[in-house]
Amino acid sequence: MICFGGMFGIGKTTYAQILGEYYKRTSPFYL
Repeated sequence: MICFGGMFGIGKTTYAQILGEYYKRTSPFYL
């Protein structure tokens, strides 16, 4: 996941936030 963030040139923190919210909304078993 982190690798994709670097490839797209998006900040790791920002990418993690977006990805985190995405999984939180789609999968209740994220955590």
